[in-house]
Amino acid sequence: MTLTRLILLVIASVLFMALVAGVAHVTGSQLALLAVLAVAVVILLALGRWVLRGLQEQLGADPVIVNEVIRGIATGYFDLKVRLPPQDRSSVLYNIKGMADQLSKTVNDVRAAANQIALSASELSATSEELSTGVTRQSSGVDETTTAVEEMT
Repeated sequence: MTLTRLILLVIASVLFMALVAGVAHVTGSQLALLAVLAVAVVILLALGRWVLRGLQEQLGADPVIVNEVIRGIATGYFDLKVRLPPQDRSSVLYNIKGMADQLSKTVNDVRAAANQIALSASELSATSEELSTGVTRQSSGVDETTTAVEEMT
């Protein structure tokens, strides 16, 4: 319900109270009190809307949306599809999006480094196996040479 509709509802309520006052013989001071009360309700509704709008401006979106974004990041989902106004450079949601982007970059960098380490370990293992095979061949060659020298003597 928009603020305008609420104000119209309060005004209609005041008019209804005035109609009832005419039928029920409500005094003028009581009717004035009801009118002041109705105006106070309208002012409080407007003030509440102003506070809510300020809060949403600081958060960058409705609190429910901000909560969903934070929950997504907490579960490891960093590819946020958050629409922010172009001039927004200071809201909580803007900073959360920046944090998620940086976390995503860091995770991708760690994955790339882990893949490089796995590749290097595989190459090291292959080199180690080639070296082991070479040492075995060399040892076999030394044994053959030793046997041949012993036969000559």
